[in-house]
Amino acid sequence: MCLSGGYHGETIGVPSVGSIDLYVKMYKPILMDAIHINAPDCYRCPYGKMRETCNCECFVNMEQALYLKRLRVFVMPMMYF
Repeated sequence: MCLSGGYHGETIGVPSVGSIDLYVKMYKPILMDAIHINAPDCYRCPYGKMRETCNCECFVNMEQALYLKRLRVFVMPMMYF
């Protein structure tokens, strides 16, 4: 799973999760299957929300993708960061 607009590194796996069409076309035969999700952006909220009125609408796309692909997310405890 990758977030739109995110930096994903500089290895050969990057075109799989990146969104630059030129690289995707060039490396298509060797790319991994990835789920692309719009990244939450509280500064430029696509729903016009402010922090005080946010109900995390931007996470609906991620929840749907996880559900459809039957994926699970594990959140690491803070001691790992």
